Amino acid sequence: MKPEVSVVMAVHDDAPYLAETLDSVLSQSGPRVELLVVDDGSTDGSREILRRYAEEDPRVRLVEQENQGLTRALIRGCGLVTAEIVARQDAADVSRPGRLAAQRDALEADPVLALVSCWTDVCGPEWEYLYTQRGTGRAEEPVDAVARDGVRAVLLDAPPHHGSAMFRKSAYDRVGGYREAFFLAQDRDLWFRLAEVGRLQVLPRAWYAARVLPESRTSTYRDTQVRLGRLARRAFEARQEGLSDEEVVREARGLRPDGRPDGRSRAAAFYFIGEALRRNADARCIDYFRRSVALDPLEGRAWARLAQAGARQGLSLLGWPWRS
Repeated sequence: MKPEVSVVMAVHDDAPYLAETLDSVLSQSGPRVELLVVDDGSTDGSREILRRYAEEDPRVRLVEQENQGLTRALIRGCGLVTAEIVARQDAADVSRPGRLAAQRDALEADPVLALVSCWTDVCGPEWEYLYTQRGTGRAEEPVDAVARDGVRAVLLDAPPHHGSAMFRKSAYDRVGGYREAFFLAQDRDLWFRLAEVGRLQVLPRAWYAARVLPESRTSTYRDTQVRLGRLARRAFEARQEGLSDEEVVREARGLRPDGRPDGRSRAAAFYFIGEALRRNADARCIDYFRRSVALDPLEGRAWARLAQAGARQGLSLLGWPWRS
């Protein structure tokens, strides 16, 4: 029978996390699902894991290609789906039980809804809880996502996490799908365009859990991602004024990360995880601050937090409560 939801996932060297991620999708109850996985040139054993799953479960469709990057992999995957509804899933993350059914039901309840997502629990590499992304809170019910704030058009809300999104394939095709020019902000660019043709909703429950991995492209190329996100907004604003966004797209196409990821960018990612844990009064922050200063001994923030957290850990051993 034709699947009701096509889950699209791109994989590149994610072997340590794949089984947990795949199982979280394939164990979903409710809609008939196909899991379309694009292996983007993995060399760490991911492809072998995916081949085994595809052999054992006919719902898994595996596409193999040379490494071309996340955006091209998503474009290819979305071009091959057979369902009318597309759900995203990132490798290393998990969809919690009931996610696909809840989001599918939301889309079916409102024919004008183009995009639905949900709250996302953001966690460390070992599933240490960091915080919950909820969006702005203005789209817990379906809303016309594009509104006027003074003279500027604004997006009322957006999916808290790329992997938490589900959208209609017809709306995706209508706006032109993912665009390679926004290769580190391809999701934000797509949300802007989907918001121009339909409503948006963010379900107020953390149906999705995402890992923060210091070696990920999001962590190591954060500055470039932010710049591309701003360009995606500029393109949106141009279209809202009745202008072409092609000039902005050309600018995005010419923007690429400077060099390879270095120790400082990874150190910043370790610090980010450590600081979130510290604010949760979680003593595991100490290990992440240590990793941060090991990679970048000049990172003063990490040294200060390490000393602070170490002192509090020592006091806690004497019976003083740990406080953030």
